[in-house]
Amino acid sequence: NDIIINGNGYWTGKLQTLTKISDYKYKLYQMYFLTNDMTKGNEEITLTFRNNVMRNQGDTGKNGGIANIPGNYRTFDLNGEINVKVSKSRISENTETIIPEFNESKYKNMTQKVEKIKITPIHIIATVSTQIDNIDSKNLNNMLNREAKVFDKEGNELVAYTYELNKKIIYQDKEIEEWELDNIEKATINSSEIIVIEKTDNINDLTIIPTIEESILSENEGCKSQNVELNALKIKINK
Repeated sequence: NDIIINGNGYWTGKLQTLTKISDYKYKLYQMYFLTNDMTKGNEEITLTFRNNVMRNQGDTGKNGGIANIPGNYRTFDLNGEINVKVSKSRISENTETIIPEFNESKYKNMTQKVEKIKITPIHIIATVSTQIDNIDSKNLNNMLNREAKVFDKEGNELVAYTYELNKKIIYQDKEIEEWELDNIEKATINSSEIIVIEKTDNINDLTIIPTIEESILSENEGCKSQNVELNALKIKINK
């Protein structure tokens, strides 16, 4: 199991990054994404981390496998148990909401807006709305793969995870399904997503750079994709 919640084990979605501090010291930052089904609607939960294992790719040998040398271990056992009590109400009470200015970024027929920023005791959550106009069956999947790069004031990249909350396709003022786009043109996609951002000490400013994967159709090269960075959004955080 990835994590134990109130005594029950679950496999969870997670995101992690490893930062080198020195030759013999690293910092592992890991986010866990818990659903309502896992927490069972409880206001307070206990998270248990027990007998975790860190896996290391290790140095490779001549044949590409793990080199058989002293200290080049594949796994590291972290014995013991850690229990962390989490309260939803206490997190809500200590959460600050910011409505940012200059929060819009555009690219072709797409507009993204950072609607609000929530600064919680454990992470930062940006709520983003996206509108894509003039959609039909040929470009339905164009610009749908969206992520974000996030940096602090000093230019350090922060761990960030984008999750789509909902998506609606509107045609002639009515909501339709994706399969109905075969015979229509100029529909609009409205979506809402959140960006969960690592919270570090002394964060005063954030730079959010929306990124998209755009499909390009060319007569010579056929269909290919390219990653596009939109205009950076500067978010001032007053703590």
